[in-house]
Amino acid sequence: MAVGTLGRSLTGLDIPMIIAGKDEEKGEKPVVICIGRLHPGESNGSHVLSGLINFLCSSNEAEYIRKKYI
Repeated sequence: MAVGTLGRSLTGLDIPMIIAGKDEEKGEKPVVICIGRLHPGESNGSHVLSGLINFLCSSNEAEYIRKKYI
């Protein structure tokens, strides 16, 4: 797992980035980008993205996904 900043919003706020994938295998892997709460009123997006992050951090269930995708 790696945490960083993707860039800045139009208002100057940092856009956080979490990379959940293994880089053990050489070659290019497909990249999946998930965005949560793009607009202020979309609180359900935060809930879904939080669940996705928790799932990707689980050791056994998400191992295949972390190996095949970034």
